Amino acid sequence: MNYILRRSKRKTIGITVSDTAEVVVSAPIFATKAMIDSVIHNKKSWIDAKLKIVNSRIESFTPKRFINGEEFKYLGDNFKLSILNDKHPIRLIDSKLCVGLNKRTLQKETDNQLIKNKIITWYRKQAQEYLNKKATKMASQIGVNPILIKEKAYKRSWGMCHNNGKIFINYKLIMAPKKVIDYVIIHELCHLKHPNHSRDFWNLVALHCSDYLSSKKWLKENGYTLDL
Repeated sequence: MNYILRRSKRKTIGITVSDTAEVVVSAPIFATKAMIDSVIHNKKSWIDAKLKIVNSRIESFTPKRFINGEEFKYLGDNFKLSILNDKHPIRLIDSKLCVGLNKRTLQKETDNQLIKNKIITWYRKQAQEYLNKKATKMASQIGVNPILIKEKAYKRSWGMCHNNGKIFINYKLIMAPKKVIDYVIIHELCHLKHPNHSRDFWNLVALHCSDYLSSKKWLKENGYTLDL
């Protein structure tokens, strides 16, 4: 069985299945391959069941076509794409995500890629603005001082905290409900005090995000939908 191995100072071997159907093994630094293989063997039925659920969700996900009327998420709400023949930047009007294309025709196949690029650029801009607004305040409350907090495109992670004090958050989270975004920001900020997933780390997360378990669960069950 293929899996991603992450070693840390933890004392036990843990196994999770990501929302992208990847088996992740978290193991102590001292754990041997034989020890890890034994745990995987003992939990094989559980792993297979989880993979079946996740793969079923992935198969039910339909990639965006970037056409009129298609729904796009923003801060947990759905907006229908409205492609307009104008020069205006992307904007939200009522329940519509309005994208302007200053072209004589909007029927060419190349327009779909152009619209996709515009929407991605807009999402990333909105994500950075949200981070600028929320992260500074949250960092002050937690008592940390990150060097940089920036949106980034990740395939497998929602956020990343580096030892140098830089924090990166997956821009696609801007599609999720606010409380879920806030949880990920708090999660990464807390890593500046605890660069691990120890009990002290989770206690700090809970102190600043009391319902973090519901957001964590939401990402586990719905994270695969935050894609284009």
